[in-house]
Amino acid sequence: MHKTTPRPRFPRLFTGCGYATFSAQPACASMQRLITNLENLCLMMKELHKSKNPWRRDKIDPCDESEETEKKMLIRKVRSILNRLTPTSEEVLTKEFLALNVCHSKDINEVTSVFFMKAIDEPKFVDIYTRLCRKQVEEEIRTTSSHVLHFRNQILRIAQEEFYRKKEEPVGTDARDKLKRRRLGVIRFMGHMYLKDMISIRIIHFCNVELLKSISDIPCNTEGYQTDDDSVEVGLVLLETIGKRLKEKEYIRNAEIQRGAVRVDYRAPPPRINQEQKFPLDVTFETLDKARPLVSPRTRYLIMNLMELRARGWVPRRAPEVPKKIAEIREDMRKEQHVNEENEDNRWFAEKCTCSDRCEELERKVEDLNRKYSRLLMMVRRTRKSHRRTKLKKQCITRTSKF
Repeated sequence: MHKTTPRPRFPRLFTGCGYATFSAQPACASMQRLITNLENLCLMMKELHKSKNPWRRDKIDPCDESEETEKKMLIRKVRSILNRLTPTSEEVLTKEFLALNVCHSKDINEVTSVFFMKAIDEPKFVDIYTRLCRKQVEEEIRTTSSHVLHFRNQILRIAQEEFYRKKEEPVGTDARDKLKRRRLGVIRFMGHMYLKDMISIRIIHFCNVELLKSISDIPCNTEGYQTDDDSVEVGLVLLETIGKRLKEKEYIRNAEIQRGAVRVDYRAPPPRINQEQKFPLDVTFETLDKARPLVSPRTRYLIMNLMELRARGWVPRRAPEVPKKIAEIREDMRKEQHVNEENEDNRWFAEKCTCSDRCEELERKVEDLNRKYSRLLMMVRRTRKSHRRTKLKKQCITRTSKF
């Protein structure tokens, strides 16, 4: 009897894995493809570009007591603190940052530069960085007798340089997008600094005037006129950030006017957007409303969203994504799990209710069918009786006729 040789089992490394055919062509083809891929990989590894000046971490000798070494150590500590800063570790790391005594350091310019760049590059953590900046300013006020706030002033100086960086950037799509992200981060950080009472409304007003200049000074003939949509979008982000605080201050001012604490000259002309006084929120929104036909569709919808936000009392439709503590994340997960379980129970109860309703409906149909069947059965019995009676009558009639 002829014995069949078992088919060899090939490893899964090859693309033609499994039982090979008698000719073994798929296995050879997969081996050839594997060899080709390995050769291409080796060529790619040989052709990898190596930078002439790759980044390497600076090696700092702790025994070296020079100013340059102290400067590098201070910047490294500041970066380490900012990289580990989260809502959970905020209290501990704030104490570490204040212990560095940055305001009295000679390298305060480099430290504030690192701090500022970290704040504008991570917009979700801007509130935490602003609180840390506030704590540093309060510590500086407490420990020094001078009225000059070095840390705050350096932050404002860097913010001013970044605000006017548009004129120095090269033209290009990538450079424009990068500049836009940086400007959004700068204006968001400045808005949060205003919310923490570290800058005045005058600075915010000036930034708003500069950003909305292209739509506030519109010529009479708008044919061919182009607005600066990027600056308008940055201005909308600023208004979205500080809008709620401006509304609260407006309520306070109106209450003081009603009490008679503030005198108002009603004969004065209405304020314009470029005047140096309290923030003209109503005039700003009128300017935005008039500029909607001139701006791009994206900017137009952003203006409409901001107007809807103001109409809702500056309450966002969705809660903004902010960093949370670990306990808050666990609490949210527990609530979500509870809601999912409730939804599952409600779905099961609804299905059960629908099943019971269907059963009741089927029972009613069965009862109706039983009634119809009983009626038909009674009709059949009656017809049978009538047939019997007619048959008996016929038999009687035939019998009587025979007699």
